[in-house]
Amino acid sequence: MKKNMIKLIVVALLISPMLSSCNTKKLEEEIASLKQEVATLTSEKSAAEAQVKELTIKCEEATKANDDLKAELEKAKAPKAKAPAAPAKKHKK
Repeated sequence: MKKNMIKLIVVALLISPMLSSCNTKKLEEEIASLKQEVATLTSEKSAAEAQVKELTIKCEEATKANDDLKAELEKAKAPKAKAPAAPAKKHKK
């Protein structure tokens, strides 16, 4: 009985690295795949940040141009100031 138990333990010890190596290969492949995905996402993030910066600048420029046009429109709408009238002459009594 002890001999069978020892044989079983030896066989289990010999087989376990083979089984774990299959899992290890799968894990290594998954790690490599995830590393590639991280690299891709990092690149996309950098591109998105650059696009946000560019669009923010364009938005600020458009806002300034809009404010300038609004000021110009208000200036055009404002009634023209008339030249001050000459002071009225006083009647002598």
